[in-house]
Amino acid sequence: MKKITLLFTTLFFTTAAFAQDSPGKRPQLLLDKVVKVKPLPKGMLAYQQGYDSFYADENLMKRYAENKSKKTNHEALANRMLKVTAVEPVQGANYKIKLQDTISNETIFYKFNETCEAKGNYYFEVVGGLDYPADFFCDYVKHESTPAGEQKITAIITEGIKITKVSKGKSSNYIMEVRTVEDHISMLPGIALVMENGLHISKPEVHADVTASNDNLLYIATFELTPHEVSLLSQSRIVSGKISKFDKTYKEGEKLRQMVKCMGGKLF
Repeated sequence: MKKITLLFTTLFFTTAAFAQDSPGKRPQLLLDKVVKVKPLPKGMLAYQQGYDSFYADENLMKRYAENKSKKTNHEALANRMLKVTAVEPVQGANYKIKLQDTISNETIFYKFNETCEAKGNYYFEVVGGLDYPADFFCDYVKHESTPAGEQKITAIITEGIKITKVSKGKSSNYIMEVRTVEDHISMLPGIALVMENGLHISKPEVHADVTASNDNLLYIATFELTPHEVSLLSQSRIVSGKISKFDKTYKEGEKLRQMVKCMGGKLF
């Protein structure tokens, strides 16, 4: 149960970040924005023992307001309003983000990496949100070639949905995978996904494969999408669904919608 709690605590930061708060792989989008440092949920605070990646010096060597766990004290940053005054690339794939307190003018530095959200280390709520360029979510679409001459384009969200476009020559197929982790068994068939516009994708005959996952059960259902269903996914975001008898809600539906548009080679 502890592993599941930590997983969903991490997903809280990942999914909530995409309410126009996440710069994704483009930290420059934060420049000149005011950000609020989100308080850590109790579960995350107990696990992380404070904030990570904040520094008092521009060389990113001295931890800001360091506690005994080598993290930044929660009380030193929670709910503070900071303005992003500079974004600079540093070693590897890291960026140094310079922050200035909007009241005291104190300067703090944050080390950003495109993996920090997945690790639960991105803590900012952007005041007024970010303005995303049209191709922003295309950064998250993965491309690969297979030895069989197939071209694969994959879109994944952390809430358990993956869509893969498989192309060979002039033909293309879209394969969707949905998954959920539950604590009890269900052998009922059926997959349903509901869009924000009220339309839905229904696969009543599809069965999910069930495997043990730690102390829980992992359900995975895989099925092909029709051209009409792909069109639906590009036009409206998924907001809820059902896998077997398990109800689901989705916060990353807009991210998935935008990635599906990228997979089709069109930016509407």
